[in-house]
Amino acid sequence: MYRCFDEADIITGKVKSEIVVTLDARNHGESGHDPKINYLLMRDDLLRMMDAMGVEKAILLGHSMGGKTVMCFALSKPERVSSLIVVDTAPVISPGGKMFKLYAEEMKNADISSISSLTEARNKVGNALKAVVSDVGIQQFLLTNLTQSENKTIAWRVNLDAIIDNVDDICSFPEFASTYDRKVLFIGGSDSEHIHESAKPIIRKLFPTAAIEYISNAGHWVHADKPEEFLQKVKEFIHSTHGES
Repeated sequence: MYRCFDEADIITGKVKSEIVVTLDARNHGESGHDPKINYLLMRDDLLRMMDAMGVEKAILLGHSMGGKTVMCFALSKPERVSSLIVVDTAPVISPGGKMFKLYAEEMKNADISSISSLTEARNKVGNALKAVVSDVGIQQFLLTNLTQSENKTIAWRVNLDAIIDNVDDICSFPEFASTYDRKVLFIGGSDSEHIHESAKPIIRKLFPTAAIEYISNAGHWVHADKPEEFLQKVKEFIHSTHGES
């Protein structure tokens, strides 16, 4: 059985008894760019990948946007999901949508066309981001999207135009009448607002068996803030629901 996780750097090589498959969302990482981005499209992207790889059923894990994608998948194709791990997001409108758009606009507006040094480009964009991003960790995360090709061209890995144009869809969550009744674990950061009290009724409605746990002194990037605690919760959930396999 394949296990599909979103946080490759944290999981890969550590969940040693499982096969780990990671997927870059459309307009992110090494995946292709497309002008449209919403959760039904990303659900279908995940389905195509699983079909292409011959993965009949998987444990799915996703953080933030990835978490909403795997929730959509589980609610649409429950027979393809053994269990579900959702990291610091909920099936509601996400907080901070306006700031999210500001980040992308600031990144897009930074002129890096004449720069041939990746370090110089990151310094320039980093200085520009300080106007809208006070958290150094978020600044550094955003800057990881700058890449340099073999011909020294500096470019954004993420499709900023698509992010800006579709930010409302990215921050929202589709309506579902269905439920996913297998085991679900929501992992939130205690310092994050993404799994707040007002979201819990809809979580319970859509995912009746859901457990909601928080990791202390962790923010939205809970897997980066507290990697060992995060990994331990993931492993305990997998082993408790599927055995040591």
